[in-house]
Amino acid sequence: MSLPASSGAAKRRPAALWLLVGGLLAMVIAFVLSVVVLLNYANFRKSLQEQYLTRHLVLAKDLRQTIEAGMNIGLTTAENTRLPRILNALRSQHAALHFVGICDANGRWQLSQGEPPEQGPDYWRERLNAIAPESSWLTSSGRNYLVGLSFVNNFAVKEGAIVIGYDREEIDRATHHMLIVLAQQALLTQALFTVLSLAGAWLLTRRYTASVVTAASHLESLDLASDQPLQKPGDMDDSLHQSLHAYAEQARKAMQALDALDSAKPADKGTDHE
Repeated sequence: MSLPASSGAAKRRPAALWLLVGGLLAMVIAFVLSVVVLLNYANFRKSLQEQYLTRHLVLAKDLRQTIEAGMNIGLTTAENTRLPRILNALRSQHAALHFVGICDANGRWQLSQGEPPEQGPDYWRERLNAIAPESSWLTSSGRNYLVGLSFVNNFAVKEGAIVIGYDREEIDRATHHMLIVLAQQALLTQALFTVLSLAGAWLLTRRYTASVVTAASHLESLDLASDQPLQKPGDMDDSLHQSLHAYAEQARKAMQALDALDSAKPADKGTDHE
């Protein structure tokens, strides 16, 4: 009597092991790469925004220095004839700069170049009152980021603010391009590591797979009615052969016990009939 097993199923199960292991590794790598892409994208966007902010704060500080220098000699913002030329030069020299303006303490524009933001005087007055003297803030309006920088008079009282609006779409385009580049690199890396994961899983499970297939084929041909010991093939490990031999002995004993029970049943029935 032999064990009823399917050699095809026995071979399919081990063969799928390396696919399962390699697939799980590939999924872990895909998750890690996704996290890395998102973190790099967030860091790049933050760094680019800080770079643009710093660049335009430098322009605002230069303009504030001109305003405060004029106030030191008694010139108001409207009386300082250098300011219109400076505003016009800033707009012409920086393509991403959409607006530059100077508002007073009440939020009304004294001088400006470009399309002014949609916020009214009350908004700018509240923003100016909410910050410390000579401090800055960052907000947005439509397609612009707006950086504001307050200036003070000789008595350290806030007189107004400089507001510079620069193109947010330029930052969005740069960050979107970086996201595409990062995604492409992640996909290439994922493809490479998927191949390596599958190849590594196949190499690691190859010996185990061969052992399982060999064990399955020997179990299928095992004759439990025979007392002939299980022969050890040359390619089988000693530990595997010992395990199969112990299994065969236990299976034979079980089959012999079942046969003894089957043979004892007719005798018991005959005794009861008499």
